[in-house]
Amino acid sequence: MSRLADYSKFDNLDDGSDEDMSPPRTDAPPPPGTEPGPARRDGGPPPGTEPGPARYYKRVQVGCVLVRDYGAGAGTPADRLLALTLLRRYGPRIKGKRVVELGAQAGAAGLTAAKMGAAWVSLVSDDPRAAYALRVESVKNGVSRTVKNVCTDWLEDDLNHDVAADPTDLLVAANALHSPRECGRLAAALNAYAKTSPHLAAVVASPRCGSGAEAKGLQIMEARGWTYAAVEIHPDDAEPTPPGHALAVFEFTRRTTFTPKRPREGDDLRPRDETTVMS
Repeated sequence: MSRLADYSKFDNLDDGSDEDMSPPRTDAPPPPGTEPGPARRDGGPPPGTEPGPARYYKRVQVGCVLVRDYGAGAGTPADRLLALTLLRRYGPRIKGKRVVELGAQAGAAGLTAAKMGAAWVSLVSDDPRAAYALRVESVKNGVSRTVKNVCTDWLEDDLNHDVAADPTDLLVAANALHSPRECGRLAAALNAYAKTSPHLAAVVASPRCGSGAEAKGLQIMEARGWTYAAVEIHPDDAEPTPPGHALAVFEFTRRTTFTPKRPREGDDLRPRDETTVMS
């Protein structure tokens, strides 16, 4: 997926071919307990033969890591852009640091940070299957010693305090500015981590939809005490997107002098002009 030139300093890369893409043998007996049962009276498929989620995938390269592609791409475009931006622009700020990826799906950003020499990386996902897959991928990428997996829903009202108890230097997330609720929870999560990490910074990649949800979300983040700056995207890292859905990357830092406040009814949260948001 990446068009960067040289990854020779990274190990454990292969061509993406993997036995996981091999179809199941048709002549092999089914595993115990999965044999189809008798036909149902309502005409539905016999028990045990109902279609389930896709199980087969291939591994593709995103920057310096290999991640799973189940047929629709390795994560989302924002996931891939976030990983490539970290690789290109955040090397010195990641080496030896403590990194958390919130809402990890493919885990490209978190695994990239581990490859770049982070002291440890925590991949936070609300899907147990994704958490297990990320553990496998950390082994495949040779970073299992520095990566840990946490399964919790960070969008819930009460973020697991044990998750945010470890000091953290950098938090990364993709697609976390879609709605006011997500922005509010992102700010709450950042505040939870900032209690033990006063110098915490966050890098968030998000699509820029024409509805103005991103601008409103950025205003909510500012109201919760997080200033932001747009991160320049290298042309080689940008992917083609539909009109009105260009990708953007923002870096958030804690305001040094800040009195928390909540947006009140009647506050002007209308989207600001596009050029104002990116300035």
